[in-house]
Amino acid sequence: MFGWAGGLPAPAFRFPHTLQRGDLEDIRKFTSPEVYAEIEKQAQDDPQPSRTEILLVNARLLEVRSVDNQEIASVHYDVMMREGDADKLAKQVREIWHFSRDEKSAASFWRLEGIQQVEG
Repeated sequence: MFGWAGGLPAPAFRFPHTLQRGDLEDIRKFTSPEVYAEIEKQAQDDPQPSRTEILLVNARLLEVRSVDNQEIASVHYDVMMREGDADKLAKQVREIWHFSRDEKSAASFWRLEGIQQVEG
């Protein structure tokens, strides 16, 4: 089972705040090496990201499947957020985040494998 119970929104809240703090070591804990490398590159390109305020997160588990001893979960996030100053208008962002973990290890935890933009 997915195992986050009511915690599905947590990564969507955690990620931007951790990135704003520049805490790449925390990000490394919940991302795959490939995703971490991309985030690290973005952080080097923009060492002072704009402030992001997460106003609302609706998260829906789309599927959990097993592939090559990995449990793969896809979560649809529909987020209202504000970037920059507090006087900026909020915008809606829709993404599907893909997570994986080793299904044979009880100590395994979910890692972000990728983020897919959803249009419309």
